[in-house]
Amino acid sequence: MVRVISALKVMHLVKTGILIIGRDSRADGSVRSATALRDYLETKGRKNIRVAYHSGSPRPMDVMREMHRDGIDTFCILPQTVFEGRLTVWLMPADAGLPDNCGSWTMIDGKDVATRFATAPGEDDAMVEGVADRMGAPDGRTGILLVSYGSRLSMAAKAMRKYQEALRERGWPASFGFLSSDPSVAEGARELLDTGISRIRVVPLMISTEGKGFAEAFSALERSAAIEMDVEDPISGSDLYMEAMDRRVPPGW
Repeated sequence: MVRVISALKVMHLVKTGILIIGRDSRADGSVRSATALRDYLETKGRKNIRVAYHSGSPRPMDVMREMHRDGIDTFCILPQTVFEGRLTVWLMPADAGLPDNCGSWTMIDGKDVATRFATAPGEDDAMVEGVADRMGAPDGRTGILLVSYGSRLSMAAKAMRKYQEALRERGWPASFGFLSSDPSVAEGARELLDTGISRIRVVPLMISTEGKGFAEAFSALERSAAIEMDVEDPISGSDLYMEAMDRRVPPGW
């Protein structure tokens, strides 16, 4: 009986918190996206949510120390990304004192603290199908170019293919390209142009399109391809992305 009571007492004392790790506090798009996600989670009844950044400030471990001093001893850590890559597998976990994204605890002020590092939502089935559904019906002249940052790891390309396949199943000519890895944005556009389309609808599966790399990639593309091009808003501002991130937080947090 004593052991049961003690276990229940320990469970009662657990206080959970949510840490969002944004990409860069010096980038307006990154800050807006992280802040919007925090606000969205609060509307869903989530508690004790703070934002930190991989680059810039505040730093994740500094924020976690502050939260720990406020009594938080169990963290759900949300990487503000779309796809898995080095950032989510190693770099952001290291920001939170973890060896990788499978780490389940860290040390704060000499005490063990439980952590749950969430996966990026890129392969979330509901988000994949939702993106494809929102494109509507093909018009016979438009192709869809999916764009993201890219990664040296293979996970981002595998996830992109899920979106491409979902679009093709609905009859869309669809390809994808990355800003920092292969295939490039230009290669993805050429694949579409080879199908005979006369318009490209760009769907950024990324946090922000304000970075220099995005602008340079599309300036070069516009110079080399005389074709009508429409750029959608980044996926991070959509309810599909917000809902997918919310699903990564345990019930009741």
